[in-house]
Amino acid sequence: MARDARDWRWRAELVVATGLLALLTTLASVKYERRGPGTVEAGNLCGPRMDEICRVPALGGGWPLAYLVDSPSISVPDQLGFFEDDFRREPFAFDVLVHWAALLVLARLARRAMRGRVNPP
Repeated sequence: MARDARDWRWRAELVVATGLLALLTTLASVKYERRGPGTVEAGNLCGPRMDEICRVPALGGGWPLAYLVDSPSISVPDQLGFFEDDFRREPFAFDVLVHWAALLVLARLARRAMRGRVNPP
């Protein structure tokens, strides 16, 4: 197999493998939970007359941006679930791209380091 074909095949495999790994690490990053800065509705028994909407800091999961946000009025409060809470596509796509870029950089650095070991000067 020609060197160009091997190089092209390695790049294609790298893109697919790191893409899948980026998707998995992004899904796993939902365990990184934090509150705020936004707020969500959590009932309607607030205020002096107990007739105002209650707003609490939103619990979000995902890194670097929270792509899953808790909906305490319709799901278990203070717990994130993919089928109960608000899934936000744009932050999820951004998170996948960030994870993918980081994994591509790491893979390139690892390949460069291995190439230096295999072919000493």
